[in-house]
Amino acid sequence: MQAPTELSENASSVTLTLPTITYKARHLVIIVDGITNTGGQTRMAMRFNGDSGSNYGDEVFRADGASASAAQRNAQTSGRVGELTSTSNVYGGAYILIPHYKGTDGHKSYVSLSGSGEEALDACGGRWANTAAITSVTLLMESNNFATTSRFLLCAVDERYLIEEEILASDGTFTFDKLT
Repeated sequence: MQAPTELSENASSVTLTLPTITYKARHLVIIVDGITNTGGQTRMAMRFNGDSGSNYGDEVFRADGASASAAQRNAQTSGRVGELTSTSNVYGGAYILIPHYKGTDGHKSYVSLSGSGEEALDACGGRWANTAAITSVTLLMESNNFATTSRFLLCAVDERYLIEEEILASDGTFTFDKLT
C-alpha cells in the first residue's frame, strides 16, 4: 500500500503508478473517496497503462432511488467503475478489485462497487482486452472533474497469509495443511 493521493486542485483524471512490488501480491485494490466539482452525479471510468484504445468492455448494474437498470458496453476507450456526486460533504466511494494484475497470460478483469450517499449504487464488472501486466491505473470522470480533496488509495493484496494456492499436477493430488 502506498500513501493516499489527495488532490490539491480539481482534476479530470488521476493516474496511479504502481511502485515495484517485491512480495507476492496477486491483486490490486483501488479505493476512491471522491466528489465531483459540479453538476450532480458523474460517471467514473478507468484505464490501464495509458491505453485509450477501444479495448474495454463492461456490465453495469445500477440502483438509483426506487429504480434499477443494467447496461452493457463493448469496444470502449475506458471501463466504467461507478459514479460520484457533487453534493456537498457527500463523498462517494468506489472499491475496485483487479485480480492477477501482473499476469501476462490473459486479459485483465475487474469488479467494482461504488455509491454516493443515498443517491445511487453501482456494481460494475469489466475487462481490458490486453495481456500486458498493469503498471498504472488512470481514473477519470466522463464529464466534470474530481474535486479538490478527493482521495485515491492504491493497495496490493498479499495472499501469502490469507489463501494458499496450489497448481495441481494431476487430479486428486490436492493437499491442504492448514488455514491461517
